[in-house]
This record gives sequence, C-alpha cells and structure tokens, in this order.
Amino acid sequence: MEANFADGTLPLSGLKNSNDEKFMSQDDQHGTDDRPFSPCISICELEEAAGICRGCGRTIGEISNWLKLDAASRDLVVSKLPARLERLKTGR
Repeated sequence: MEANFADGTLPLSGLKNSNDEKFMSQDDQHGTDDRPFSPCISICELEEAAGICRGCGRTIGEISNWLKLDAASRDLVVSKLPARLERLKTGR
C-alpha cells in the first residue's frame, strides 16, 4: 500500500486503467458499449473516511469494475457522483 497524503487521501494511480484509449472524453456522456464514458478527471486520490475518489467521486469498486458495468449501471453511478463530491467538499 502506498503512503497516505497528509490530508488522509491515498493515490489511486495503481487502479487507473492502463488502456486509456478505451475511455471517451467527458463530452460524450453516454459513450458506447465498447467505449464507455469515464467520469475520471485524472485527480486520483482516495478519501479514506468516505472511501471515494476526490476527483471523480467513485468508490474503488466502481473504478475497478467500470468497464464491466453495463450502460444502465454506469449511468446510475454517474447520477450519484455530484452529491458524493459535494459531501466531500462540505464534509457532511
């Protein structure tokens, strides 16, 4: 396990998909089944208390299984991200 940052986060660089060409830009929110949209914004730090990435708002499980999720499951995860990121920002 990598060392924690001073603010209690962990880098998630080891969890990023090395096949970045599989990800579409954020301009295409739906992507296609063979090239799904990814909410990753390349700020990969795990906020340990909440268990979510500070950059995209996904859990480790959601990040690691992203390409295995069907479009409906990815849409459900994406719909939860704004609220998660807001909770991180406000600490609530």
